[in-house]
Amino acid sequence: STDPYLVSLKFAKNNQATRLAFDVDVNNKTEDDPNFGGKRKTYDYNFGFKVGYEKRIPMNKHFGFYWGVDGILGYQNSKVDFFSQFGQVITNTKGFNVGAAPLVGFRYDINRRIALSTEASVAAIYSVSTEQIDDNFSIFPSTQTTRFDLVTSIPNTLYVIIKF
Repeated sequence: STDPYLVSLKFAKNNQATRLAFDVDVNNKTEDDPNFGGKRKTYDYNFGFKVGYEKRIPMNKHFGFYWGVDGILGYQNSKVDFFSQFGQVITNTKGFNVGAAPLVGFRYDINRRIALSTEASVAAIYSVSTEQIDDNFSIFPSTQTTRFDLVTSIPNTLYVIIKF
């Protein structure tokens, strides 16, 4: 995910800021499979980290514009256990991604401690993932996939900023 992250911090001084963000997503679920009469258990773990730079341009007492760039790192781990009358199949997928995202944003300072902002970005992300399938009879060779994506993030998140 490129936006929003679970925790975002900015360390600002003289109309510049260092940006840090961390995200974690854990999703475990069990489902019935109507096609083969079995159960499917899914375990998903995703971790993300961003670090970046931001340059601020005040427009007046309340409004401001900013631009910058974030470096992106991510790790994904997914496991699917499928149990049916035919046996068990386990699929493990692990992935790592790295990228960069130029961004622009607008900010409204309500007072000296509270502000609102929104931003847009285009992230260029390179990903590598490895998939392993085990059907209890044989272990298939690992499959490695690489890809390059451009991910846009429109201003759909309103950030509430509290300054300390």
